[in-house]
Amino acid sequence: MIINMTRISVIIPVYNCEKSIEQSIQSVQRQSIKEIEIICINDGSTDRSAEVICQMQKEDERIQLYGQDNQGSGAARNLGLYYAKGEFIAFLDADDYYLDTDALESMIKQCERHQVSICGTVIRIERGKIAVPDKGFQFLIDASEKKDVLQYSDLQFDYGYYGFLFERKLLIENKITFPAYRRFQDPVFFVRAMYAAKRFCFSDKALYVYRAPNVLSRFRVNNVIDLLHGLLDNLHFAQEHDLKKLFMRTVERIESEYLDIICHHLSTESLSILLEINQIVRESLEDTEYLITPLGMIFESIQTVENWRWRELVGKMETCDRIYPYGAGKVCSDFINYLRERDLADKVQAILVTSLEDNPDRIQDIPVMGMKDYQTQKGDLIVVTVVGLHQKDVIALLEEKHIDSYGVIGSSSIACSAK
Repeated sequence: MIINMTRISVIIPVYNCEKSIEQSIQSVQRQSIKEIEIICINDGSTDRSAEVICQMQKEDERIQLYGQDNQGSGAARNLGLYYAKGEFIAFLDADDYYLDTDALESMIKQCERHQVSICGTVIRIERGKIAVPDKGFQFLIDASEKKDVLQYSDLQFDYGYYGFLFERKLLIENKITFPAYRRFQDPVFFVRAMYAAKRFCFSDKALYVYRAPNVLSRFRVNNVIDLLHGLLDNLHFAQEHDLKKLFMRTVERIESEYLDIICHHLSTESLSILLEINQIVRESLEDTEYLITPLGMIFESIQTVENWRWRELVGKMETCDRIYPYGAGKVCSDFINYLRERDLADKVQAILVTSLEDNPDRIQDIPVMGMKDYQTQKGDLIVVTVVGLHQKDVIALLEEKHIDSYGVIGSSSIACSAK
């Protein structure tokens, strides 16, 4: 019978880190526990990272190297979990390193002594080649000084997985892996592992040194979408398992920590996710009027732009010779009322529509004209009052006819201008 002597599998995702990977691996090699395997997953690197690892393999058979097309660190860690044979799993990023040489051994002993599946340690952050304690984990240090074994339900945190050791059996039995996100995949994994374990211990050793990156430079539109998906996942999980502290911690990350990043990389998809998040928060807080901060800032920004565009359009209406509203719906009627209040209604010559079919002959005693009968003149201003999906079609039609003297409004513009 072959006995598995591997106590720990350290999984390292590798992507274009030829300058740091050697130090990272060496920091694992220096650990006092030797029954260890170092699983490196080359995530489609285009530099010499794989060559550096291959060279180190020649001197240490515990180093393993596997490759995949670039899919992100989460997918790389999942592949590492597939190959791992250790009783315990630890994760190390290729630009970070381990500090205290007896940390992993101490963590295993703690797990065995207290019969738990997870153990954590102190984390240090390196800035300018100086490693200082991460003050964000002081609450764990304080809690561990009072109790040897901690309950996740009491603390409900979501960050710091890299400073923790996980029993492989726990992850396999509960089918816990990393989601395929490029950002915020780690907290999704961590929360589920901690919830499954229920109990954990904490060592005063300093295992992990995290080299703080320039956070803003790491985000683009696509991975902000992934970030929001991860945050949404944790909100759902917290709501499903009644983890109120985790829920509010995640909301705080959305409203504070990631606020600038979310607003700076806004897209249609990220806006859709924010609206879904807002609905969940409203339900949880039982507040139908609650608006999460990113949405509040986005709507305020949109309103500011809309106000500016409206003022510009008003200036054009005051100086043009003739006004032609385009569209025969309620917004058009509201717009005509607005013009009457400001003594501009006399400039309205006709109301334009794409087709006269199914439209009235007159609106507020103003004739309705089909677009095919309109002849553009100098001094005309067409104001598009069509809203919704057809607005783009109307604008495209005007541009196709080379009509550039037009403005666009919506029902919100009318409401805003009336204040």
